[in-house]
Amino acid sequence: ATTEIYTLSLHDALPILQGHVQQALESPHANHVLQRAINLLVPSAVRFILDEFMQCVHPVAFARHPFGCRVLQRLIEHFPPEWMEQPLREILQEVSSLCHHAYGNFVIQHMLEHCEPEVRKRIVVAITQDIGSAATHFSACGVLDKALSYSTPEDQRLLAAQVLSCRGLLVSMACQRNGLAATHRLLLVA
Repeated sequence: ATTEIYTLSLHDALPILQGHVQQALESPHANHVLQRAINLLVPSAVRFILDEFMQCVHPVAFARHPFGCRVLQRLIEHFPPEWMEQPLREILQEVSSLCHHAYGNFVIQHMLEHCEPEVRKRIVVAITQDIGSAATHFSACGVLDKALSYSTPEDQRLLAAQVLSCRGLLVSMACQRNGLAATHRLLLVA
């Protein structure tokens, strides 16, 4: 019952949010309203969030934003792939730098978990181009872990083989604070 009341409140708030998505994306409080609206309402009711999002700034900038990245993750989770095609295409152009970014890495992780296989493949290709950094960087380790979890078995084996073929890389990865999960996943794949 509480969710129904909350959903009705969100529906009532939608006209107020329209035209103010950029402000809400940048707000430490209002971004949560956008996230809840995306989580609870049908995508067609909140399509304006994506439309305004795309008009206000480059998606990569919001992938790097501490609050905007959260809204972008909810869009990736709940919106149809065809609606997300353009923002994802723009994000994929900078996938390597986003893997290493404090907030952008979470967007890339969500793409690995929720996007189509061809998107996952492009991320795996970017990771393999600099496997040493992906395995030992504080933020990129999480991306490697998701790639080892959600890519095709073939790509998982490729990533594992690349890490294992670099002398000392597995040990360096395991010693990283964020590297333990990726190390466990890699050992399961190997």
